[in-house]
Amino acid sequence: MRTSSDWDKTSFNLSYDGELHIIVTYWEPIVDCVVRISAEDLDKIKSLIPTESILAIDDCCDGDAWSFEAFDEVGNVIFHREMFYTYDIVPLEKIQAILKSYIPEYTVPEYDEKE
Repeated sequence: MRTSSDWDKTSFNLSYDGELHIIVTYWEPIVDCVVRISAEDLDKIKSLIPTESILAIDDCCDGDAWSFEAFDEVGNVIFHREMFYTYDIVPLEKIQAILKSYIPEYTVPEYDEKE
């Protein structure tokens, strides 16, 4: 049975060399690709990674919820945030916009409402 939580999930895995692995899922992966982001975008993302914890804002009714995890070059976690909304958290919204700009165009499969 399909549920609304099966509809859309996008994951980004960005390496320090600028390699970005993108997976977009609508019931099954419909995009699974690796792209190289520009050096400018990579530097911008690095500069936007928060250096301290950000409080969770859970008063949104709908929209994107994101989790973030950033590591230094040797694998130590330098920022971690559980799945929450990111409204008005400017650094995270800017990171999201950069990452989303690299998603290739895709077609969403039809959703049949049969249960």
